[in-house]
Amino acid sequence: LLCLLSLDRFGDYVGDGVVAPVRETGAQALGASLLPLPPTAVEAVTRAVLVLLRRKEWEVRHSALLALRYVLAARASLAP
Repeated sequence: LLCLLSLDRFGDYVGDGVVAPVRETGAQALGASLLPLPPTAVEAVTRAVLVLLRRKEWEVRHSALLALRYVLAARASLAP
């Protein structure tokens, strides 16, 4: 799922915004897949997502933000 978030470049422009259904679904799946994992594994995935956040391509940064949204929604107990 991290590869999908890193490589997807499709965006459908609607008005003055963009809809990215593949990134959104991938981020949701990533968040859901973290539910049974131990906190150390969730932290490792979060660190990988934060690496994506530092990339220069806006699509990759958008993917990272979506992933963080769903990771924090799924595992709110791990948020600082």
